[in-house]
Amino acid sequence: MKRELHIERDETLTDWTYEHAGDQKKQHIALGFPDTPDGCRRAGAWAMQLAQKYKATHVTLTLTKHHSRALAEGVQLGSYIFDIYKEHERTVDEIHFTQGEEKELDLGMLFGEATNYARDLINTPANDMNSKALIAAAKNIPGVKVTVRDKAWLKKRGMGGILAVNQGSANKPALIELSYGPKKDHVALVGKGVTYDSGGINIKLEALEYMKADMGGAAAVLAVMRAAAQLKLKTGLRGYIPVVENMLGASAQRTGDIITSYAGKTVEIMNTDAEGRVILADALTYAQEFKPKEIIDFATLTGACIVALGHEAAGAYGDNELCLDLMDAGEKTGDLCWQLPLLEEFDRHMDSPIADVSNAGKNKLIGGSIQAAAFLQRFINPGQRWAHLDIAGTAFRKTKPLVQPHYQSQGANGGGVRCVLEYLRSQE
Repeated sequence: MKRELHIERDETLTDWTYEHAGDQKKQHIALGFPDTPDGCRRAGAWAMQLAQKYKATHVTLTLTKHHSRALAEGVQLGSYIFDIYKEHERTVDEIHFTQGEEKELDLGMLFGEATNYARDLINTPANDMNSKALIAAAKNIPGVKVTVRDKAWLKKRGMGGILAVNQGSANKPALIELSYGPKKDHVALVGKGVTYDSGGINIKLEALEYMKADMGGAAAVLAVMRAAAQLKLKTGLRGYIPVVENMLGASAQRTGDIITSYAGKTVEIMNTDAEGRVILADALTYAQEFKPKEIIDFATLTGACIVALGHEAAGAYGDNELCLDLMDAGEKTGDLCWQLPLLEEFDRHMDSPIADVSNAGKNKLIGGSIQAAAFLQRFINPGQRWAHLDIAGTAFRKTKPLVQPHYQSQGANGGGVRCVLEYLRSQE
């Protein structure tokens, strides 16, 4: 049965209140909310959550003449439901905007859809979202060239980090390369693709059911590449996704092992649960062979970043100007990041007495996210523009946001996607 719902803003209502009236066929909701970019983003999400609550099929939105893009982003993000494994729960078939700038609305819907694409990848459990599935997802992106480097290629090239992390898994490792647009002055995007992280020998003591989300960086790279092709961006992009599964098989790496990375640096494995930085080291080294203008890497790298910034912002490290530009892009899209300092003291934590570098710092309770970024910086060539986004908190959250209504939700939230897309658009 067709159920129509008209939702409009009522300036006489107190912010974040609503009034509902109507019958099963035709309903009306009036919302009170602040007419700011983030207010409109939250209101768009709220409108769709209410539409779902009242089982509407056709929704007409008369909410604001301003902040069209933010509103549309919120509408897309608020419409998200991960129901692949259960009976279909969605009711809304059509959404109409009666106010707003059409181009901005379209852009907001695309940014929101790109984020939701990443959310689907992240939310899919590891028995289905393994290395084969992640490769298949990459190959299904229109307008993007994909090359898959297999285990034999990784061995031949000496990518010891990727191979070591995956050696306890029955699933095969890979390095996915993606290419869009011109090679000259391209931006390299590197995404951590750990399809499941048990912690290895240093097995995690809790929250193992959420470790399907450790490929949030890979999902962000795929989403950005996909949206870039849809937007027909002029900037060339190259994507690099090291794909592994960190398990406890008979051949799994041990604490105390020393491996040789693709850069030729030896790495002492002090903690097998500090695996993301090890595979990123190989991918970052490889990406630099093609002389990118700049590199942005995405990784659900540390729980310490969640301690520092919660689920509200990603940690940003590296080139100061690039980090500031990413922070600005995050403010415009609600996909926030915050720059943290890469001080020399944290780099010293990564020294090893018997190898070139340790994969875990001397004191895990001190600046854990910064220590991880310091490890990555050891593999960045002098003069290379680079930013690292630790999206551990923004890619996935175990609980609902305390502030309601919100465009984030429990589960995957696709951190980094809208921020980096906006940054790439701003460079054209």
